[in-house]
Amino acid sequence: YEISACLVGSEMCIETGRKIERELALRGVRDEGLHELADSLMSEDGERDRARDILARRRIPDDKAYEKLVRHLMAKGFSYGVASDAVKECLAQNGD
Repeated sequence: YEISACLVGSEMCIETGRKIERELALRGVRDEGLHELADSLMSEDGERDRARDILARRRIPDDKAYEKLVRHLMAKGFSYGVASDAVKECLAQNGD
């Protein structure tokens, strides 16, 4: 379980939980709780929380902040809806 959590929670996450499960299975990681772990990490609330964490560590650009931050999150594999919501929330909190 610890190995699964470490690999799934790392920055090398693949786009979806199912792909992560397949990748771990190919690497020989067998875990009964893996499906539940992937579901919790890939839920929409979990996705928003991770997007917020990424934005909290990133400097807000002076020019075209919304577009640049949404593009950054989408490049990391977040859907447009999750990225857009997280960026709007971040910009509102920072008064931009």
